[in-house]
Amino acid sequence: MRYLLSYVYVRSQWVNHHALLDRFTRVEGGALWANLHLLLWMSLIPYVTAWAGENPSAPVPPAA
Repeated sequence: MRYLLSYVYVRSQWVNHHALLDRFTRVEGGALWANLHLLLWMSLIPYVTAWAGENPSAPVPPAA
């Protein structure tokens, strides 16, 4: 169930991100690096969600 919720969150962010970028006619290097940065953090959501699920009383996973 946690993976499904993580997937729904990442999917909605990805669709919104592409809808935003479709409005631009030209994307420069800084925007591409920002996109890669966003993708990195979004790819960690399922991992952190699973980590928090396995350690519900630990303080670090929810903080991440």
